[in-house]
Amino acid sequence: MRESVTILGSGQSAAPAGVELRAALERLRADVCEPDWMRLEAAQVGETELAELIAVAEGRLHRHPRLIRRLGLDWVLEHGPSLGLVHALRLVSSERAPRYWPVLRARTGRDDDPRAIHELMVGLDIPVERSRVETESLAFRELTAGAARSWYLEHPEDLVARLADPDTALHALEILAGFRWVPRAIHDAVTGLALSGERASLPARRVLGATPEVRAAALHGLVASTARERVAAAGWLAELADPGDRPALREALRGEASESVRAMIVRALAACGEDVSAHLAPEELAGRAALGLARPRAAPPAWLDLDRLPAVHWAADGARVDPVIVRWWVVLAEQLGRLRTAVVSAPLDLYLPLLRPEDAAGLADGVVRAWLEHDLAAAADPRTRELAEAEGLAAWEEALTRLQESAFALPAPQQGILVDAAARPPEQYVAEALRRRGGSEQEHRGLASFALAMDRGEVVELVHAALEAHRWDDVRGRTLVDMLALGAAPPGTALDHLAGRPTTTAALRRTLSERGYVRGAIGTGGSVSEYTWTDPASGITAAITFSGADLPEEDAPCTIGRLELRQARRALPLHLAPPRLLAWCWSDYRALARPGAGNGDGADAGPGEPGAPGLARVRPPGAPSAPKAPGTGRDHEPGARTGVADAGPGGAVGPADAR
Repeated sequence: MRESVTILGSGQSAAPAGVELRAALERLRADVCEPDWMRLEAAQVGETELAELIAVAEGRLHRHPRLIRRLGLDWVLEHGPSLGLVHALRLVSSERAPRYWPVLRARTGRDDDPRAIHELMVGLDIPVERSRVETESLAFRELTAGAARSWYLEHPEDLVARLADPDTALHALEILAGFRWVPRAIHDAVTGLALSGERASLPARRVLGATPEVRAAALHGLVASTARERVAAAGWLAELADPGDRPALREALRGEASESVRAMIVRALAACGEDVSAHLAPEELAGRAALGLARPRAAPPAWLDLDRLPAVHWAADGARVDPVIVRWWVVLAEQLGRLRTAVVSAPLDLYLPLLRPEDAAGLADGVVRAWLEHDLAAAADPRTRELAEAEGLAAWEEALTRLQESAFALPAPQQGILVDAAARPPEQYVAEALRRRGGSEQEHRGLASFALAMDRGEVVELVHAALEAHRWDDVRGRTLVDMLALGAAPPGTALDHLAGRPTTTAALRRTLSERGYVRGAIGTGGSVSEYTWTDPASGITAAITFSGADLPEEDAPCTIGRLELRQARRALPLHLAPPRLLAWCWSDYRALARPGAGNGDGADAGPGEPGAPGLARVRPPGAPSAPKAPGTGRDHEPGARTGVADAGPGGAVGPADAR
């Protein structure tokens, strides 16, 4: 792979770029639509300046070219496509504060060997550590996983650092999944992720496989200090399903006090072939409920009237469930929701399937809707909103100031942090301020875990309603999605349950355009076959495909395709997507099945896809106006889905039939 350095431009003449730049300068001088200052600068560029730039690009001269001082490096690289990577690096190195990242990104291929890039940069007298940092960032963020592996096999410590960062751990595991074995220097870091109970736990366990060493690590996790780690260990053992683990699981269950851990251990025992009916018998559950309710402060919230919840029955014999058990489940969910170390969903994920499906769904619907109504009412206090708005806008202005004052004096990774912070819409900062000020969402968030028993389509609609009613502080819908996300993440990189459904190009365009989607790239023959929307916060692109339409477009029959997520030009596995982002995109896709969006009758919407009217993506009456951007004198228009890319503690959310 090291031969790719030749492809990157080594040993090539920069003379063809002189021809390209000369033509671009002539066009610039003649184009009256260009800014006057650019036309004036272009008029003062002669053959001497062009020759100077080519000499610097080829390494024959070492100074900052006057052409770059006049029109900027970006203009030169844009209008001189024949400039290879080696030429671009020489040019950017001539600047006082060189920014290598844009050059590397624009002048490298996704399959280039990062080791060759590093060697090239060092050979151009770029400091070794700077070259190393820039190359690693390129390998991780832009190159294919296969190309990136060549770097991390030689620099495993860089991958360990990526694994330690929650924002980069998932992609690091994707890269590691292609290794033939997990290097010893990385093994401990991956094991720690597998036992963390975070979103990276499941991918980490899949990377480690099912070796005896892995099984020993999972067994050791049963005695970890935190409940979250013990839950992850029990879930890991459930996946391994080794009957030899039953004695260790029984011993762990005997002394376990956490309800989350107990529930997961019972599931692990069942997976290992143990009869767990005694642990799930009504008498056993009633006894544990009585003990739990006898504890201090073991009472449901005053605003939740349990008597209004529907009666529920056991699936096994149809007998009515003791109300004491239901009361305990509500109290337990709320208590676990207050503990950051607890896995909120584990007990309910075990207990709710014991009920008749329709009863479980009815109970869940009653609890979740009551929680959401109370949560939204608590968020409506005008004073809280006023303070949060002021605090959030101040934080946003501070991010802009930090970028203006110090961004370009810092290395690329630090630059990226400042740029990302300044690029976030002010509504995100306001939402975070509101979250810090508390609210029912934080106090009673555990009740949202009952959403695990609800139809996913209904949950998505509830989330949408919350986000639409309080768009500027979308934190109101976060917990609901996160609780749902803890259920089962859809595998694969696409949802395709609507694939093949008939519609028309006009209906599809109308529905998706209202939701912020635009036509995708025009293919061969002047046709388009997808609509896309890109989340500004995460850079993730949602693409909804269809059978295609020729341009100029006329209304014609077509069929719906699938929903795909992409990041950095790669297909993004759905379980790695931020839960709220996937909820939004899943709802967009689902909207195509509604009357007027598809075949017009809504009769074949199927389970979980009711033909209900869509939620309009407009600011509702009474909602606060969008804050003004500092220094602009005009309203800052937020995107349709501000801040939906915040990752929650769970995996992704989507329909059960996702593929």
